[in-house]
Amino acid sequence: MPIYQTVAWIQLLIVFAILASILALVRQYLYNKITIHGNLKILFANIVFIHFVNAFFWGASIVRYKFLVFIYSSNCELLTPIWLSFVFASPSYIYLFAYSGMHFSILAERWRATRFALKYENESVCFGWACAVITWLVSLFYIFCVILTALLDSDAFAQPLGLISLTSKYNAQAIIYSYYAVLLLLIITAVGDFWVFYVNKKLIRNRSIGQTVYSVSANFQMNENLMTMRLILPLDISYAILFGIYLLIGIILRYSNQMSNTNYVAFYRIAATLLLLHSAVTLAIYIQFIKFASPSSRRRTLRVHPTTDQYFKQLDEQWK
Repeated sequence: MPIYQTVAWIQLLIVFAILASILALVRQYLYNKITIHGNLKILFANIVFIHFVNAFFWGASIVRYKFLVFIYSSNCELLTPIWLSFVFASPSYIYLFAYSGMHFSILAERWRATRFALKYENESVCFGWACAVITWLVSLFYIFCVILTALLDSDAFAQPLGLISLTSKYNAQAIIYSYYAVLLLLIITAVGDFWVFYVNKKLIRNRSIGQTVYSVSANFQMNENLMTMRLILPLDISYAILFGIYLLIGIILRYSNQMSNTNYVAFYRIAATLLLLHSAVTLAIYIQFIKFASPSSRRRTLRVHPTTDQYFKQLDEQWK
């Protein structure tokens, strides 16, 4: 299994990079307190946790297999108990739903920040918590249904598994349809991100030429929206593309009846590597985002707009 072994080592390196990036990200956050709204902090924290859980259990399954390869005496020892298969496989299914749901929640949160820019700075964090709770409940309900339907297949899940998977004859088609739904959600999110970015850019341009009354709070909020969308939009577009490629490879493999099980697993792992690589890149971008969004960085890069200067001059005149 040379292809599978090579892909497994590559995935393990990516997993270590993801876990190291999360540690660096937490350190950066503790060192640089970022001045973004609490709702955004909640959603970003959940996304980082989702990356951690997925990478940790994905890496754990690879490490276990690598360890067994060195000590096994019969092929039966390489099989995975049913309960352990659920533990290793479930985070990947949860990741697809929870990650997509959190990014859609960020879109909804930034839309609210755009709609209520004048007073959003003082909004509570209830919306962020509500979005996080709903996303987790939907994701956990989804994996519960997947596990339940997998257990109904007594032929496939009556004994230890060679391939760690939750797919059975009772849920295979439903899982495919759920992946299509996730892809549709990703596309909607990417389009929505672009719309929020465009609206905020237009509003800032109108304020800069004096078409609307200047507001420090609204201006700050719209700049925060632009900064967030500059981060999120490329990530959402790239993830939608990579997830589409992942689905396409899965469809091709599904209808390749003459392909051996060894090659099937190898090519499936290659497709999954794309999503792991996206996680690593995402976390690296988050680290740079924290550096950029920190107050110390903003003080170094602050440029007062002429309209802002004019606003404070008017205040000064009123106080004389």
